[in-house]
Amino acid sequence: VGILLLRRKLRLRSEFVWDNSLIATPSEDGKIYFWNLVTGRLLSSVRHGHEASLCTAFNPKGESFVSGGSDGYIRIWRTTGESSTAY
Repeated sequence: VGILLLRRKLRLRSEFVWDNSLIATPSEDGKIYFWNLVTGRLLSSVRHGHEASLCTAFNPKGESFVSGGSDGYIRIWRTTGESSTAY
């Protein structure tokens, strides 16, 4: 788990998947980026919302993750697609 501090002093929380092969990084542009930790390559991204995504967290097996944003919503995602449920 890591915390990044950006120019506007937003605190963004990134999280590694359970086997340390992947990291999900939130961003000020509202997207969540998925990176391969072995190759350093960007794998994909999903849009949390129109405002900054602030944090991500994987479930213990890496089958799903949650994201929270400055829009006040928490989204639950499946790692096998882009479907999500907002709360």
